[in-house]
Amino acid sequence: MAGIKTEMAKQAIVRYIRENGVKPGEKLPSQDALRKVLGFGGATIGAAINELKDDGVLDVRDKIGVYLIDPNMDGHAGRVIGITARYVEASPYYCCLLGALQMRLISEGCSVHIFCFTKKGVGKDLSAKAGFIYDIDDYPGLRRMIENNSLDGLIHLDDFTEKSLRLLARKKIPALFIGALDKSPNSLTYHYTEILRDMCKRSAGAGFQRPALICQDSTKDILGPLFHEQTSPDNPIYNITTIRDAEQVAEQIISLPDTVRPDVILHFDDVMAQLIATRLVLRLPKDRLPAGIILRNIQLKMNYPIPQAVYLNIDLTEVAAEASEILLQSIKTQNPSIGRHYYKIKES
Repeated sequence: MAGIKTEMAKQAIVRYIRENGVKPGEKLPSQDALRKVLGFGGATIGAAINELKDDGVLDVRDKIGVYLIDPNMDGHAGRVIGITARYVEASPYYCCLLGALQMRLISEGCSVHIFCFTKKGVGKDLSAKAGFIYDIDDYPGLRRMIENNSLDGLIHLDDFTEKSLRLLARKKIPALFIGALDKSPNSLTYHYTEILRDMCKRSAGAGFQRPALICQDSTKDILGPLFHEQTSPDNPIYNITTIRDAEQVAEQIISLPDTVRPDVILHFDDVMAQLIATRLVLRLPKDRLPAGIILRNIQLKMNYPIPQAVYLNIDLTEVAAEASEILLQSIKTQNPSIGRHYYKIKES
């Protein structure tokens, strides 16, 4: 337990340094003062200071005091990172990614604050192409921490309004968006458009003649036109948001004549893909089942009863590691202009 307490005290000291604007070369309060302010025992504070000395963060001068060398030498201990998320309880994707991000950031010594979307509805549909866009005020407590300079960085799993992004930029808080499409200038995305191009190329290369696209309603305006451009304007696109949507799509595909029914389906929602595939397997002869190219989260370990299936995998543990590294590097270098980054999909 002593090791854990010492590590917690180290993080608290580094957080104190950052929050109080202590600059390199300046003297820290006495150990007794730190003990009272931070709420640790004297021995724990002493051990933490000695470890920070070994890490190159502090300079301990006998009978003089403790001076700051570089708070960044200890990595990212004490940094406060916010994460915004909506519908966590209803989305396996959000649950897996949020958990992976928390574990990764905590392992780096960061303190993580989760801001959950609580308003009714699904966001502000600002334009047909914008999809669902959210404001920082949709997440209770987020504006207060931004205005009070209590956040070192932010990861948002939802698109933000331009007004929200301007506030973050004005406060010089690095903010990284993680999602499907690279609509944010500072993002780590799965590059859905390139994935779709790859799917269409694979489909054509395998000799399929009647591909269909199944995607979320929030991505249809971008993926739909590209799909028709890459294949044919006559090929069907099915938009799904709910389980009921998936059930209806499955019934539509089942009811089609064999000569019209898609011979391959490009799936952009692995949970819905499982539901649709299961229905098709139960209702169609094996030789009439559409093949599938499925974008999936490997953490969910979905089992798809499709005879010809190609999987393009997203490893959310890797996504969390990449996102954390990108954001923390931006914080360390004090450069909030993160830029666009793309996660590399892996086939299996």
